Amino acid sequence: MKTLKIKKYHFESLLGKIEANDALIVVEDGSVTSSTFEQKKHEHILDSNEIARLSLEIAKDFFSKNYQGIIRGDRGLSNKEVSGIRAVLGLTATELALLLGIDKGTMSKILHGKFKMKRPECILAMERLLDELGSPGYAKHLLSRKPIKSGRNRITDILIAESYKSAS
Repeated sequence: MKTLKIKKYHFESLLGKIEANDALIVVEDGSVTSSTFEQKKHEHILDSNEIARLSLEIAKDFFSKNYQGIIRGDRGLSNKEVSGIRAVLGLTATELALLLGIDKGTMSKILHGKFKMKRPECILAMERLLDELGSPGYAKHLLSRKPIKSGRNRITDILIAESYKSAS
């Protein structure tokens, strides 16, 4: 097994896809080099750190392309995108529901595509994604402090998110 740095590597997550520069892969075939590697042809793996790095790149791109549209109400979040945000935050569905002030049954319906997330919760999800991109582990930190009471914290977060709309 050897590690190779690949100039252009196609990577996909629930939030989108990118052509990554200098991706680190591991191949078993000792005859494969960085210049002879073909992603669709050669068996290879990415280690967890590389997956995390590439996933964060996609999440940053997703945020920058979609945040303003969500703030303006031009778009919402698909169940696939909510699942992608949950994965980046490193949360279970129940933890994400708690963080966003949504009932866990409703969150399950959202994740299974049976229910659309409302605009305030979409905004909060994007804000939590931004927090995580700036400070990895922040969502887990918020959940570990003390139980979030549905009501005051959720309303405060919605008002903060709504203030972004007014400012734009």
